[in-house]
Amino acid sequence: MANGGRCMPRKVRSRDFWSSVFEGSAVTNAKDASRKGRLKETFTSARTLGERNVKSRLTPEQVSQIRTRSSERWQKLAKEFAVTDVTIGHIVRRQTWKHLP
Repeated sequence: MANGGRCMPRKVRSRDFWSSVFEGSAVTNAKDASRKGRLKETFTSARTLGERNVKSRLTPEQVSQIRTRSSERWQKLAKEFAVTDVTIGHIVRRQTWKHLP
């Protein structure tokens, strides 16, 4: 790395955008972003549970509420929590969020 191992900064203040960019592999860039705190710490882990998963839309508290209210219509819960009724079913049947009681 000709520029001393620096990746492109998150916010480039200078007008010369390309002066701060250097070539690197996806792995190099991901490690650099992780080292600088720009990724969730578990982004690269093979299996990330719960809200630490980058694709998670729910918190453990919301999952607990869904399980408590599982007798209600799943479509209603899905609309309220902005997920699909299939997701609600998976949560209620403990196919997802298995690590929670």
